Amino acid sequence: MRWYMEKNLKQGGSKHAFYYAADWAGFNHPVDVIKQVHDLGIPDPNEYDELMMSVYKLIMRDEAKAYLIGAPPGSNTEKHELTHAMWYLNDGYKKKATNFILPLHSTTKHETLVADLKTALFNLGYTESTAIDEINAFITTGEGGHFAAAAKKHKKEMESLRKMLKELHKKFYPDFTKDMK
Repeated sequence: MRWYMEKNLKQGGSKHAFYYAADWAGFNHPVDVIKQVHDLGIPDPNEYDELMMSVYKLIMRDEAKAYLIGAPPGSNTEKHELTHAMWYLNDGYKKKATNFILPLHSTTKHETLVADLKTALFNLGYTESTAIDEINAFITTGEGGHFAAAAKKHKKEMESLRKMLKELHKKFYPDFTKDMK
């Protein structure tokens, strides 16, 4: 949190203000990232690092693989973040969705669409390592206008991709979230 405050100081804002929630609607990451960061050694450990390690230990006591999200309950952001969790935890879903986004025998038009979707994400601050997961999550839960230019430029390809991903999501998501309270 302190690093984020230092790196994301808003003009006219307080250097003590944590703006993450204003910058991003939610967050997500594999739970094991907490341990990976901890194991690297934290030069300035604080109460937040201890809290996150406690979260890791609590979750991993009962699970072999887990995913952590933060989002307002019942919101579209929650659905978006849960879609990232499903991508990470359900290999069958991830493989099928990836094959729609990056088909084995893609056409030049499809490759250009995916490149334009990635560019839109990069402009928002996303990286290559999360691009395909983000394309899937945004298309299946709402794009928020982020892909408007690509959708207009590649109308037919985008409609086809959107239809395939939404149908796949509709098959997997209810079962994935059925035990949530």
